Amino acid sequence: MTQPPTNNPLVRPAAEQAVISGSLRSFRLALLIVLILGLGIRGAAIVNTDQHEVLNRPIVDDSYYYFALGKHLAAGQGARIDAEHLTSGFQPLWGFMSVIPFILFPTSDSAAIITFQIMGIMVGLLSAAVIYRLSYRLSKSRWIALAVMSLWWLAPQGVVYQTSGMETGLGIFATMLVFYVLLSVFDNPSTQRVMLMGTVCGFAFLCRTDTLVLSAVVIIGMFGWLARVGYVMVLKKLTLFAICMAIILSPWLLFTRALGKEFMPESGDAVRLIAAAQFLNLPPGPANVNQASFGSAQNLMRLSPFLISYLQNFAMNLYVMLPLQLIADEVNQSLELNTPLITFLVFIGVLLVAFCRNDNSQWRQIMTVWWLYAVVMCGLYSFYVIGYWFNQRYTMPVSESLAVLGSCFLLGRVKLVKRSHFVALGASITLVFGLTYAIYYLLHPAYSWIFYGSASLIDNELDAASIWMNTHLAPTDRIGAFQSGLMGYYSHSQFINLDGKVNVAAHEAMRAGDIWNYICNEAKLNYVVDMQIVMDALLIHRSQNWQESNLTLVHGTNLPPSSPMWQTNIYRVNCSTSAQVLETDP
Repeated sequence: MTQPPTNNPLVRPAAEQAVISGSLRSFRLALLIVLILGLGIRGAAIVNTDQHEVLNRPIVDDSYYYFALGKHLAAGQGARIDAEHLTSGFQPLWGFMSVIPFILFPTSDSAAIITFQIMGIMVGLLSAAVIYRLSYRLSKSRWIALAVMSLWWLAPQGVVYQTSGMETGLGIFATMLVFYVLLSVFDNPSTQRVMLMGTVCGFAFLCRTDTLVLSAVVIIGMFGWLARVGYVMVLKKLTLFAICMAIILSPWLLFTRALGKEFMPESGDAVRLIAAAQFLNLPPGPANVNQASFGSAQNLMRLSPFLISYLQNFAMNLYVMLPLQLIADEVNQSLELNTPLITFLVFIGVLLVAFCRNDNSQWRQIMTVWWLYAVVMCGLYSFYVIGYWFNQRYTMPVSESLAVLGSCFLLGRVKLVKRSHFVALGASITLVFGLTYAIYYLLHPAYSWIFYGSASLIDNELDAASIWMNTHLAPTDRIGAFQSGLMGYYSHSQFINLDGKVNVAAHEAMRAGDIWNYICNEAKLNYVVDMQIVMDALLIHRSQNWQESNLTLVHGTNLPPSSPMWQTNIYRVNCSTSAQVLETDP
C-alpha cells in the first residue's frame, strides 16, 4: 500500500534522501582522503628533517631559540635562550608551549624536536578546521569550503612552516580565527560576540604579537558597523571588548613586568637595529637607527628594496597562484621578469575588481578589514621593522588569509555554472592543482627535501662550526655569536647571544657602536663565531677603535658547494691587545 503524499517540508522523499546521503558519504570520503594525504606529506617532512639544518628545510636558526627556551624552562632555569640572559624575545604562547617537548623528552633532543613538529601539525589541523568553517559561512557550500581548505592544507608552503618548530603556524591559526569570529560579529553584533572577539584578539596577540595590527583594524571595522545602533552602545561594547582582551593579555604583562621588560618582545627592536646596521650601513647611535624609517624621503627611497622584498615574499606564499607562477616561470626564462610579483598583481587586480562589483556583503565586509590590515602590515615591515630576511614568515598570515578569502570567492563562482558542467570544472581544478603541487614537491629545491631527504641539501656551515667547537673547545669557554640558534643549542660551552634579540645588553652595545667593549668587559668572551659577512657588519663596523689584532682566526669552514657568504669563522678574542692599544692612544 502506497504512502499518502505529504505537504510537510521536513519530510523528504526517499529518492531525495538517498541522493543527500550519497553526497554526504562522498564528501566525507573526500575530506578523509585530503586529510590523510596532507598528514602523509607532513610525516615525510618530519622523517626527512635534518635536525642540524638552518636553511628553512624546514628548520631555521631561530627555531633553535625556541628549542633552547623550552629546554631551559623545563630545567627550571627561567626564560633563557643563551647561557645566562632572561629574555622576552619570543612569541608568548609558542614560547611557553616550547616547554612541553622537553617535559615529555628531557634527555632526547631528537624526540623533543619531533614533538615541536607534531605540535605544529596539530595547530595546522586546527587552522584547517577554522578555514573550512570560514569558507562554508562565506560560500554556503560544503564542497567549496572543502576545496578552499584542501588547497591550503596540501600547499607546500604550509608543510614547511608547520614543521619548522616556529610559531608561524600558530600565527596563521590566530589570524584565521579572528576573521571567522569577526564574520559572526558582522552577522550579529551582540554583546556576547563582541566579548568573544576581544578574547580572540587577545589570544591572537599571544600567538603572534603583530596581530595587534589586525586587532586595531578589527576595532575600526566594528566601530563603523556598530555605529548604526548608537555611539553609547558602541562605547559600551568596545569597552567590554577591551576588558576581555586585557584579561587574556594580563599573564604576559605580568611576566614582562617581572623581568623588568617592555610589553612587546625585546627581539623586535633588535631585528630593526640589525637591518639598519647590516643592510643600510647606518653609523652607530639611536638617532641614526630611528632615521632608518620615516626619517627622510631619501631614507624612504633607500628602503624601497625592502618593500619589493616584502611583496615578493607575499607573492611566493600565495599558494593559489602556484599554477600561474609555474607557467609564467617557463615563459619568462628569456625575459627575466619578477614572475611571483606579476602573478601577485594579477590576483590582487582580480580581487579588487570583484570587491568593487561583488554583491556578497559578508565577503566585502571581511575583505575591507583585510585590505586595511594588509596595507598597514606592508608598511610596518617594509619601512619600520625592515628585517627582510624574515619576510617569508612575516608575510604568511597576510598572504594566507588573502589566499583563503580570495579562493573562497573565486571558487564560489563555480556555483554559477550549469550543473552538468560542475563536476567537469571541479575535476579540472583538482587536476591542475594536483599536478602543480606534485611538481613543486618533487622538483622545486625549497620543497624537494620533503621526499628526497638530506641528499638534496647543501652542507651546513653553522653545524660544521658547532661540531668543531664541541670537539676543540672546553666547556668553560665562553663563546659569542650573532646567529646563536643552532650553535648555541648544541654547544657544550657557555654560549652568549650577540645580536640582541634575546640579550638586551648586547642590543644596547650594538646600538651604541660599542659591541667590542661589551664582548671584553661585560660578556668576557674567549671566542666569537659567525659568518664573516655578519661579523663585518655587526662586530667590526659596530665597534670603536677597531684593531685587526682584536681577533685571531682559529678555524674557518668552507664546505662546497655552499655559497661563500655562508663561510663561518671561529676567532679567539684578544681583549688584552686592544686594551694596550687604547692605553697608548693619544
